[in-house]
Amino acid sequence: MIIEEIKMYADMPDEVAFENLKIKGYIENEKAEKIIEFGRTSRRIFKNFITGQCLEATLLGILSIIGMLVLRIPYAVPIGVLIGVTALIPIVGAFIGIIVGAILILSVEPLKVMTFLIFILILQQIEGNLIYPKVVGDSVGLPGIWVLVAVAVGGDLFGLIGMLLGLPIASILYTVIKDNVNLRLSKNFGKKPDVLIVNKNQEVVIFAEFKKPTEFDTDAKIKKAIAQEIDIARAVGAKIYVVSDGNLFLWLNPKTGNYIVD
Repeated sequence: MIIEEIKMYADMPDEVAFENLKIKGYIENEKAEKIIEFGRTSRRIFKNFITGQCLEATLLGILSIIGMLVLRIPYAVPIGVLIGVTALIPIVGAFIGIIVGAILILSVEPLKVMTFLIFILILQQIEGNLIYPKVVGDSVGLPGIWVLVAVAVGGDLFGLIGMLLGLPIASILYTVIKDNVNLRLSKNFGKKPDVLIVNKNQEVVIFAEFKKPTEFDTDAKIKKAIAQEIDIARAVGAKIYVVSDGNLFLWLNPKTGNYIVD
C-alpha cells in the first residue's frame, strides 16, 4: 500500500508530492526528498527513452527509403515507413518489416528481393551498432557502450521485457550512482564551483571558477589557479573547465589539461 502511494506521489508535481508525503507521515523529510528526486529522474529518463526510440525509428525509416530509392527497389516509401514503424517493436519488429517488405517486392520484381535483403542486413548492422547506441544512449544520458551492455544483459536475464526495459533502468541506476558520487566528491573536496552548467541529461558541461586578479598576474599563479579545481572538474565529468579573473578566460579540457581556446 505504501509503495503504491509513493508511486502515485512520484507522478505528481514535486511540491504536491512532497507535501502529501509529509502529511501522510510515511517518510522523513530527507528520505521523501530523495524519493521525489528519484521519481523525477525516472520520469525524465523514461520520457527521453521513448523520444529517443521514436527518433531512432524515424531515422531508420528514412535511411531505408533513401537506400531503396538509390537501389531502385520497388515500394521504397511504403516499405521504408513500415520498417520505421515496426522498429518500435522490440526484436520481432525488424523481422516483420523485412518479411512484409520482401513479400511486396517479390510480387512485382523477384530479382530485387536479394538486393533488398542484403541492403536491410547492412542497414540493421549500422543501426544496431552505431545509430541506436548514439541516438537512444544520448537521449537517456548513457554512454554508447553501456547501451549495448544494458540491452544484452537485460535480454539475457529477462528476455523480451529485459531488452525493452534494460536500457532505461540501467540509465536510471547510472544517473543515481553518478549523482551520488559527484555529491560525495563535492563534500570531500569541500568546494563548490562558482558556475556549474549541466545539460538536459544532468551531465556537467561547464565547470567554472573565478579568481582574484592578483591570482592571475603571473604565469606561475595562473598555473596554480588552474590546478586548484581541475581535479574536481575531472571527477564530476565536466566537458569544459573554465578559469577566469574576469578579464582573461581560460578554457580547458579537464581530462587532458589542454587549452580548448587559447
